[in-house]
Amino acid sequence: RVIAYDPFQDAAAFVDAGAERVELDELLAASDVVSLHMTVTAGTRGMLDAGRLDRMKRGALFVNTARAALVDQPALIDALRDGRLGGAALDVMEPEPLPDDSPLLEIERLIVTPHHAGTTARTRARTLRQAAANLVREVGGELPEVGLCNPAVRERFGSRCASARP
Repeated sequence: RVIAYDPFQDAAAFVDAGAERVELDELLAASDVVSLHMTVTAGTRGMLDAGRLDRMKRGALFVNTARAALVDQPALIDALRDGRLGGAALDVMEPEPLPDDSPLLEIERLIVTPHHAGTTARTRARTLRQAAANLVREVGGELPEVGLCNPAVRERFGSRCASARP
């Protein structure tokens, strides 16, 4: 059973994703694994506070690859230390990078990755090749092939490149 919470999506998005829409507190109480995927806004900052972490199913696993500001980190540490949570995986934490004396690094049931856990040698090589190709295009007075999506910036960039041509 896949359940999800998103106050901004319509019901069809849940159906299309094969998920059942529930309220956040129900999701926390029922889920064996909670994976966080959202942006930080005034309404989401600190949304997983001590109270919400306490509502999570005992022994549940928690994954945050979104933003550290969504979670009350000291409360998460407490929930892991006292065994309420079975474990956690964090790709985001506060501060980044973590200092060597961070209490997070003392928790055995925690996996910490450096906010680019999905980066592989292949993706890094592709990114470097694309950056080099974009640089060559710019020096030649052309727009970058990839990575320049904002239309207003593209327009200004294009004008600047055109005026730099001999």
